[in-house]
Amino acid sequence: MRNIRLLSALLFAAGAGCTETDIDDFRPDSEQALEPVAETTLELTGATHPINCGYDNGRLCQGAGTLANGLTHQVPWDPCYGGAFTWTATANFETNFDRMCVGGVASPGTAGGCGGGVEITGSGSFSGSAPAGKVTLSIATDVSIQSAGLTSLQATCDEPLVAGVYRTGSNTMQQALVLGRLWDDFVSDWNTQATQGKLLSRIGMFYDASNTARFDGLFVQGSGPYGLNAGMTLAQLQSQKAANALNGMEISDVEVQQTSNGVVYIGVWRPGTRLQEIYDGTAANFWAWSTPFTNTGYRPSDVETYYDSAGVKRYTVVMTKTPGQSGWVAAIDLPYDKFVRAWRDNTDAGWQLTELETHISGGVRYYDGFFDWGGTAAQDFVGGSRLQQFSATFLQNKVGGLELVDFDRYKEARTSGDPMKEERLVRTSYPVVAPTWMAEIDDHFMNVVGGEAMGYTVALMQSGELLGASSVGYAQAPSDGNKLMTPDAQWDWLSITKAVTALAALKVSQDAGINVATEKLIPHIQNDLPGSTLGAPNSNDLWNITLLQAMTHLSNLKNGGCDNGPGTWESNIKTSLFNGPLGTYNYSGYNACMLRLFVEEVSGMSFPAYVDEHIFRPFGIHNVDCLKDAERVEVLGYSPPPNYYASGAAPYSEPNTYCAAAGIKATALDLLSLMQGIRTAGPVFNAASLQLIRNNDISFGLNFWSGIGGSASAGGRPPGLQTYVAQFPASQGATTAHFRDPANYTSGIDAVFFLNSGLPADAGWKQLFEAMAIDPTP
Repeated sequence: MRNIRLLSALLFAAGAGCTETDIDDFRPDSEQALEPVAETTLELTGATHPINCGYDNGRLCQGAGTLANGLTHQVPWDPCYGGAFTWTATANFETNFDRMCVGGVASPGTAGGCGGGVEITGSGSFSGSAPAGKVTLSIATDVSIQSAGLTSLQATCDEPLVAGVYRTGSNTMQQALVLGRLWDDFVSDWNTQATQGKLLSRIGMFYDASNTARFDGLFVQGSGPYGLNAGMTLAQLQSQKAANALNGMEISDVEVQQTSNGVVYIGVWRPGTRLQEIYDGTAANFWAWSTPFTNTGYRPSDVETYYDSAGVKRYTVVMTKTPGQSGWVAAIDLPYDKFVRAWRDNTDAGWQLTELETHISGGVRYYDGFFDWGGTAAQDFVGGSRLQQFSATFLQNKVGGLELVDFDRYKEARTSGDPMKEERLVRTSYPVVAPTWMAEIDDHFMNVVGGEAMGYTVALMQSGELLGASSVGYAQAPSDGNKLMTPDAQWDWLSITKAVTALAALKVSQDAGINVATEKLIPHIQNDLPGSTLGAPNSNDLWNITLLQAMTHLSNLKNGGCDNGPGTWESNIKTSLFNGPLGTYNYSGYNACMLRLFVEEVSGMSFPAYVDEHIFRPFGIHNVDCLKDAERVEVLGYSPPPNYYASGAAPYSEPNTYCAAAGIKATALDLLSLMQGIRTAGPVFNAASLQLIRNNDISFGLNFWSGIGGSASAGGRPPGLQTYVAQFPASQGATTAHFRDPANYTSGIDAVFFLNSGLPADAGWKQLFEAMAIDPTP
């Protein structure tokens, strides 16, 4: 049982929006009858930008036609959320006079250039890479001949993923990891490490883009006889095992390599005299074969998974007789969310993960894990992280006394015509969320909601880099479209749209020099509201509502919204709408409705166009809209388990609505990028505005749960659509002032939890806080 506690009551109630009820927005069923709003009202103007990257989940950019003379334009682009990528482009620019730069700032003319990155000028195809993730895209034209501009710019993410298992060890600082080496170089490393007192413990191989085999190796401290043999048949592997046993060696690792002519085996030997047996056959038959060996003290010391030409899953397993061994257990053929549950349960019961394999079947990645009895020893499990992150974790764990005992790269699925594909790396998948976080979310469904989720996405980001994005279940159930949930699925952000509306009002005020704490809202929008309900200017408290009060729900208006668009809500703004005295907190969607009008009046732009131009694009977010996107999978809403269709509204499709109190259509990852953007002063908010956000809970309320403090916001629509976001400072503190200081948010973790079959009165943000309490460095 978890021990959940709040910080002091005084700290919890430090400001508006600090209690858990303040951030929940679950509307009554009577508000579900929404009418789609005409697209002409909502269309964004992104198609008019010289660079539009709102295609293919933000990985494809296109131009908007012939470029104007004397044009300068730039925008950030982060198609892989902090990950490396390659790109190809086709374009037509007046040679040496007009240009586009990928990774630099363009200047026009023959004396101009890019100042970095790759220059695109002239007509044709271009290519490059971005090993550090986010880049600047820019265009500059001179004042003579017009250029057709960009035709297409396509990014391909290039981030291989690695899974790994750690346990408590001795001499962990002596471990060495070499990655991606050609065979001759790897053999040289093998010999060099041996002269330094390190023996090869684990080996992995993969094919690069040219089908050349490359090798990874884990070296550990040791001395004595050792061996490495490659290209063996199974019979040769068995023979080599027997020969090496006579020379005081035992198998440390076996790697199965798919070739165009069938599988071959690579064997690694180290000093040892334990008895060993090798199994090579179907996975289904392994269990019966292993039973007599298990009963006499053998355990799986190495497991390799592969598929044969008939598509049958096979195992190559080394069983080693281990004195004092207390048995072993396995969790087999489980998707990630189910595997982390098994990992958590086995760990709690005293078992320790020692062998890990991943494989793809039917487009889904599955995990096989083998556990030895390990008491309560510390351990770590990396479910699949980018190579740079994995290398950093390896170094961190070495310092912390944990040794790497197994690792596995994410690889593709074998096809009947290409067996070698099973050895090629997956380079375009997102890293997965840390297992402790996923286990906590799973616990939420099983113990709070009451069963398996229809679908959800959890994602974490820090310092502009995606730490993990994991999706479970279905965006659309098998009978309603049969679409799996993915991090790129399209959600309505629901009431988190209110947070965006408040940010837009703050931005337009910042740029216009308006003091939001004193400026009255109604005078700016009185021409958009019926005079008959407003009353004469300054005749009642409606005229005294400040911008800041509307941004923070301190107008004390009763709840309501404007989802059905103009002409349906304005007459509700009248004195009878007050819930009590002005200045008291009461959650109301009408605040966002009025703030949208304010943004449009002050900026002279439509609200969707304004947030696109001044909020999202400066943060490199190109594919946020107020309309459903046909190229994306829409997430449908369902009732909580076990009866997903208990509500007559299920499956529920949120229509296109008037963006203000709800209505933004985007992904969970887009929201993370927005949260990252408001951490530091920059192209959108200055330092003073960031201080206003923190001091007044603009958009995101300060909350405390399970001993953790941070900002949170939520949205919901029956029967089960729910959106949660949490922003944590770089470090926890003991005072409210710590959590109000923008300096403490320059780094830190942002987390989202979006689900489509939650409880009507759910509070899923608490699971993010509880996960943070368990694992603050996921």
